Amino acid sequence: TEPPEVAAHIRPEMEVLAWVGKPVLVLLNQTGPALPPEEEAAELAAWRAWLNEFEQVRGVLALDAFARCWVQEDALMDALEPLLDGRKADAFRHLKRAWRRRNLEVFRHSARVLAELLTAAVLDGVDVRSETLLERIGIGRTELNKEYHDARELLSTALADRMVRATNDLIRLHGLEGGALRRLGSLAHEQFQTRQKVPEAIWSVVGSVAGGAMGGLIADLKMGGMTFGGGALVGGLLSGMGAYALIKSYNLVRGGDNRLHWSREHFREQTRLALLAYLAVAHFGRGRGEWQESTEPAHWNQVVDEVVAEHEEGVDRLWKEGVEKGAMPDALSKAALRLVNDCISCVLVRLYPSIHLRE
Repeated sequence: TEPPEVAAHIRPEMEVLAWVGKPVLVLLNQTGPALPPEEEAAELAAWRAWLNEFEQVRGVLALDAFARCWVQEDALMDALEPLLDGRKADAFRHLKRAWRRRNLEVFRHSARVLAELLTAAVLDGVDVRSETLLERIGIGRTELNKEYHDARELLSTALADRMVRATNDLIRLHGLEGGALRRLGSLAHEQFQTRQKVPEAIWSVVGSVAGGAMGGLIADLKMGGMTFGGGALVGGLLSGMGAYALIKSYNLVRGGDNRLHWSREHFREQTRLALLAYLAVAHFGRGRGEWQESTEPAHWNQVVDEVVAEHEEGVDRLWKEGVEKGAMPDALSKAALRLVNDCISCVLVRLYPSIHLRE
């Protein structure tokens, strides 16, 4: 979208629409990467001010065919309703209710997908024998260290595969075509050098929900054992990598069942990644065709970080109930669903302050 003052074709188009005599809603399309709420509001305000002289214009909305979210579609429906009357208005109200019910149903199913993802994360564990007294002081640990390495690789592979399945489930729920891509993205070659090929499925997650430093971390997850325990990545730390909890701790702990599980800090990062996965799919406009990898807007990371930090008590409680207390899967699933619903709702409201999520 061009700035209104340089879009020379708009004025003659508005004059033609004035002759038609119908109310007009202006939709800003192909606006580029999603903007932070305050920047989008400023852009809309500029267009509204410029179009103010045209009496037939009843509203200006952002609705990008390539990057719109379902809550923006609801805003369009809300803006259209008062412009209709009589039989058309009655029919449209039925359509609007059906459309919103469908969107909310997809939202609820998506929350369940992510809740299952987080539940599986706190339940996942690998049996490793207890340390002997000598091993605790560093003597004869070769065999035990191999068990730890194998456990890390099993947990890493399982986590990466769950992320791919969850992403594909979200793609299907949102009515998109295609699935998680099975190729190495350029990120692998440009930013992360490895001694062997990263299994390709993980790049569907890297490309669609995580860019930059996070992409390198997820690649390391799939490789298994490169970051965990050592605190250093093959090829050196990437720019910005130190900000992530994944390289700040050992990442594995013994749970109440004496098995190895992901650490509390690692689980927080998994929660963050799950929310980014949802945003990536929910904003993939059908105008783009089949699902393809993309890099998330920078402000998504900030919003997700804020929301996860605000819900840290709930995130940590879920981890503790699953890893330390061995709670039943059904109880964990219900708690995870409440947490995910709250987190996604908060993220969407931060990104789109004017929306309402009730039916």
